[in-house]
Amino acid sequence: MLTSQDIKIGIWRFNDGFWPKPFNIEDAEVYRAERLVLDTSTLNPEFNLLSPSKKKELRSAWQKTLPKLINTKYLFIAHQVDQNFFEAICDMPNLEGLYIKWSKVIDISCFENLFKLKHLYFGSTPGLTNLKGIERLSSLISIELENFKSIYDYRALGELTGLESLIITGDINNSRAKMLSLDFLQRLSKLKVLVLDVSLGDKSLEPLFYLKDMVKLYLPDRLYKGYEKQALLNKFPNLQYGDLLDRRA
Repeated sequence: MLTSQDIKIGIWRFNDGFWPKPFNIEDAEVYRAERLVLDTSTLNPEFNLLSPSKKKELRSAWQKTLPKLINTKYLFIAHQVDQNFFEAICDMPNLEGLYIKWSKVIDISCFENLFKLKHLYFGSTPGLTNLKGIERLSSLISIELENFKSIYDYRALGELTGLESLIITGDINNSRAKMLSLDFLQRLSKLKVLVLDVSLGDKSLEPLFYLKDMVKLYLPDRLYKGYEKQALLNKFPNLQYGDLLDRRA
């Protein structure tokens, strides 16, 4: 269940001491840690000092190690995740929170193994063309998808009926995600947080009216066109945060 702080400022916070410093793979603490930051990215100066072959070896070693980390519950991955590395992540037995900054993943069917996952941030993954497999994340409470520019059909998210927070955004250049319809939201009756930076195909906001527990709602301005703002606000009696609150006047 989301806390009031989760709702207000988000699940993924990086300045409150939740995340430890990255471990070296040789460190025995890796096998005991509940929270793990893995940074084999070009922004890591120590990693950049390695030769190309050593970089490849290190990532391969982490890939083989991840499924053995039975104590790890939260994982942050800073480098670009390829398909094989992603599948190794999906073999982690007790993962509850996963943050992937960006990836080259093209198939997410192995999500079926992460049945304990509660929180997911899936960053820029432009090569993924469908969400088949995401519906298997039956324990999911929050999900954030960024720059899934080849995805238009989000109906699979409608199977995640335990969701309390859903955030879908475009890329860093302010290009909005494309979405055919909001119809899938009708099944997500537990949603408290909804943030969509999308270009909507059918333009209808009617599916939002099923979401009576909404506390935080942000949509692009043009999606409100044709709707009376106060009438919309009346649909969400519990709303505390959102652009509708700024439009009552």
